[in-house]
Amino acid sequence: MLEQNMKLVRSTYSPRSSWGVKAAQVGLVGTDEADEGKYRRFTTRSDRDLTPMAYNDVRKKSFYLWQRNKLFKRLIDLMVDFCVGEETKVTVRKMKRTSTGDEALTDDLEGQQTWDDFFEDPQNDLEDDLGPIFTDYLINGEVIMPANVNDTDGKVWLGYLDPMYIVPVKYGDDGNPSGGGIVSLQGDIRKVDKIVLSLPNSTETKTFTVIRFNRDGNPDTNESYGKLKGEVFFFQLNKLPTQLRGYSILMTDIDWCDAFDQFLFGALDGFDARNDYFFDCSLEGLTEEDLKTKKVSRPNRGEVNLHNEKAKWDVIKPDLGSQDIATAATLLETFIVGTNGFPRHWFGDGDTTNRATADAMSIPTKKMLKRIQKYLRRILKIMAAYVLQCAVDKRKIKLAADEYYDVQVSMYNLDQKEIDTAGSGFTQLVNAMKIAVSSGWATDETAKKFVDGALQSYGIDVDTSQTVEQIKEANKQNEQQRTGTDIANQAPDMFEFLRSQRKKAGVGEFENQQQQQKKGLERNANV
Repeated sequence: MLEQNMKLVRSTYSPRSSWGVKAAQVGLVGTDEADEGKYRRFTTRSDRDLTPMAYNDVRKKSFYLWQRNKLFKRLIDLMVDFCVGEETKVTVRKMKRTSTGDEALTDDLEGQQTWDDFFEDPQNDLEDDLGPIFTDYLINGEVIMPANVNDTDGKVWLGYLDPMYIVPVKYGDDGNPSGGGIVSLQGDIRKVDKIVLSLPNSTETKTFTVIRFNRDGNPDTNESYGKLKGEVFFFQLNKLPTQLRGYSILMTDIDWCDAFDQFLFGALDGFDARNDYFFDCSLEGLTEEDLKTKKVSRPNRGEVNLHNEKAKWDVIKPDLGSQDIATAATLLETFIVGTNGFPRHWFGDGDTTNRATADAMSIPTKKMLKRIQKYLRRILKIMAAYVLQCAVDKRKIKLAADEYYDVQVSMYNLDQKEIDTAGSGFTQLVNAMKIAVSSGWATDETAKKFVDGALQSYGIDVDTSQTVEQIKEANKQNEQQRTGTDIANQAPDMFEFLRSQRKKAGVGEFENQQQQQKKGLERNANV
């Protein structure tokens, strides 16, 4: 069968290949060797990025659907809601390197204050604009924010540029990119070094250096080595390392969401026809000419229609397959939301699921949302590092040689459970571990690992490096300190309590009477 459908034409050197690879060329039966040039060889390198026209078309359609397609917008909004919110917080700690490990200097809050000032600055206004910025990032796949630094105090103010102004990428005859608005590092196409933008309403272009960690030159002589250096923040997503442009997170859903929209509008347009009906009257023995002269009026509602056996009346209602439309709509919606990692009950359809199946189906969704959270966490971490670095360079805040700033970004915890479920589950786990340890089935260290894992799944930070002995010793010291503090605090109260009790019992008055009687007897004796 294989010999009937395909044949090996020849194996020879291909002059078109820039690598000089000997490729086996396969042709269909019945084709001439002269037609082989009409087919693309598997060894021919294809461009990884879309053409500039196709790329701009994707960006425009993504923005159009986000504005007008409810399903497309809901998919984007769900991703943003789990990343941007009141739970999103950037924590800055000053750390000190010691021989025993890095220690946090909790009394130093300059770094945290510097970030808060940048975040809450009226010009940056990230408290309100972080959500729209991240939304634009997911829709377009790229975001450009120029960083303007004050030469005096190192304050940073953000700008915003539209990625549509990036000069289109050009490809050479060998298929490799040359020129264009994305300039990668020499030898590493993953890292963008510069971007070239065409100015609006002008033929001029402007080149911006992307903020990145500087690894150029000698670290001993280059003061900026290892520091963030550049003019603009530039982030991309939904791309391979060999691609130069970032793409919308829902690029593959553009056509499907648009088709779903058109399908629903078409179904609504057909509802008038589905609700209509017609009368069919069959008259036996009449010719076509006789029927043309007949005038039959449509019966009114509730009216009696009299006829003989030669007349037959029927009511015809169009059957346009409304059940098939509902099935097709469900199938299409499930395909769109399911391929993006969301279950259908997240979009208002809870008839086919229960609590147990809903929890089980949310596992892939949580994994996907955690990946989306990493995109925003990366942006905020690099921003915070750059803001702190500018403040240190301008001497606004001090940082010793053995000190550094640790930046952590916390977001909505996708693994946290409800309080009732968490409380009962944790209690059962602790009791089970007590029985296992007392029965000799498990050690204290094993029980601690189980408890640490349970606390982490509830969104609680746990120091897993602490041993059971260290925890017991720390609890013992805390108990001693708490007992001593309680006694010291209770001593004045106890003294006042005893005095009040003595006063109530009249002890003080009785002692005064005894002393007065003793003094009277002494006076009488002297007389």
